[in-house]
Amino acid sequence: ISFTCASDTGTTDYEDFIRADLHGADDVMAWKTDHRSNSPYPLRHNGTNVFPTGIENGELSFASYIFVTKIIDGKPHNVSSGVVRGTVRTTDTGPAFSRVEVVLDTQDSVRYADHVVAEVRWRVD
Repeated sequence: ISFTCASDTGTTDYEDFIRADLHGADDVMAWKTDHRSNSPYPLRHNGTNVFPTGIENGELSFASYIFVTKIIDGKPHNVSSGVVRGTVRTTDTGPAFSRVEVVLDTQDSVRYADHVVAEVRWRVD
């Protein structure tokens, strides 16, 4: 497995805590164990809108939206959201992740029309 995680801007004050670029199950699980041990509890990671995006070389690619919450004073609070993309392969023991890429949302939201104009202008320049 390969696992990457970062924010969409790369400039958050917690970037060191979320950034990962790992290869191999042992390294991925060691990072996840450390990351989880140093995270709030309870902390919920909810994958929604999981859908397949293709099949290539016997692997199913997928995309999903992730929404993370924690509890403060008995009420849920947003921690983060983002997009997860990856691939899953079939093994003798069942499905296994081959690749997982997480990009967490940290950019301030803007009016969609303004974003699209900025993207088009950037590509033309």
